[in-house]
Amino acid sequence: MSALSQFHTYDAQIADNGVLYLAGDGVGDDIIAWSGDPSRGADLDPDVLHRFDGTIDGISLAGGIARTSSGTIVLESQNGNAYAVSDDDGQSFRPEYLDSFQMLDIDVASGQVYAVGSTISQPPMMFFPTADAIFEPLDLPGGFTGELFGLAAIGANHFVAVGADEEEHTGILARCFARCGERASWEVFSLRDSNLVGAPDYAGRMMAVCFDSAGANGIAVGEKFPQGLGGFAIFTRDGGHSWNEAGNPDFPALSECWAFDDGRFAVAGGAGYLAIGTGLP
Repeated sequence: MSALSQFHTYDAQIADNGVLYLAGDGVGDDIIAWSGDPSRGADLDPDVLHRFDGTIDGISLAGGIARTSSGTIVLESQNGNAYAVSDDDGQSFRPEYLDSFQMLDIDVASGQVYAVGSTISQPPMMFFPTADAIFEPLDLPGGFTGELFGLAAIGANHFVAVGADEEEHTGILARCFARCGERASWEVFSLRDSNLVGAPDYAGRMMAVCFDSAGANGIAVGEKFPQGLGGFAIFTRDGGHSWNEAGNPDFPALSECWAFDDGRFAVAGGAGYLAIGTGLP
């Protein structure tokens, strides 16, 4: 039986060292992260990267994983205010905590780990790294409460994040192109109320955003509101400055996306849905 047959994977990343990293939780065991050689394909025989040992605030799962080029690895617990950090490429982990906040997605840019999140009763948050993978929260402008579920860290001062305004039940997109550690440098858009993508009245929460390695072509995905209407996707060709809706009325609710350097992209949703496109519309 495969080592992963009883593992629920919540995040999968191939780092710049060529290693595949998996975050999630095991069924009947305490493994929450694996690493392995992705070239093995279906014959992947991963190594245990981290076991739940009480260091992630009593939460026995890892919702996301990110590795920097220097070997720092961060595991976020997704539904709690704790995370785990390895300074030695996964040989050991230490616990760290965010004061009343929670991470919901993490990404790497310019050798640093960045994160987004918050809770349903707080303003959306961006988390910037300080020394030793300790994060400083920055609440973004907009005057509403909600979460950021997805982050694309394109550079040290180039970010696009997506999430939801939980009061108005609409998707939001936040972006910054310079001096991103300053709150005033961020723009936050309600997809239903702004002209960013034509203000569709069904624009529900956005769940994920991704870009190719050049940082120009990107796609963001989510679900329509009310729930049950399906999903939708928006795309950009200019690094997130302008966006258009991808016209596919048959999307189910979407929760993840990928953008590839050959121009292809992929979106995924519930019930095993996966669609691969040959290029942006």
